[in-house]
Amino acid sequence: MYRPIIEFGRLAAIGVSALLIASCMTQSQPSGGGQSATPTTAAPPAPASSVYADLAGASLVAEALSGDLYCIYYAPDGTMGVAFENQPPAYGTWTVNGNDVCETTDGFTECNRFQIAANGVVTMVSLEGSGAFTTAGQLFEGNECGV
Repeated sequence: MYRPIIEFGRLAAIGVSALLIASCMTQSQPSGGGQSATPTTAAPPAPASSVYADLAGASLVAEALSGDLYCIYYAPDGTMGVAFENQPPAYGTWTVNGNDVCETTDGFTECNRFQIAANGVVTMVSLEGSGAFTTAGQLFEGNECGV
């Protein structure tokens, strides 16, 4: 399904690969939410969704507007781990409603509409604020984020 990567330490190489694949997309702004140092538990996201099926057990690598690469691991139980370059990991929860994915860390929730291509390229459109923005990333099988 998606090309696996061996370790999170190669995030820059993964990000370059993901950005080359999705080079025509606009970058998103990083979320302003805080980060939590410990994992939380949640009910599993809606399993009937094809977006859920693609994300559950996969890692998403993308580039924030700041230029920092980040990696999100979507665990099948509805928890997630987020790793930004040069920052400690954060943990939270994720839910799916159709093509909309909401991610919560430290009480801050951000929702995006996901479009996932067969090659694992993900297009995300923000559902927040007055102006939607689009960003892109690449999915990889398994927890490639090290979180």
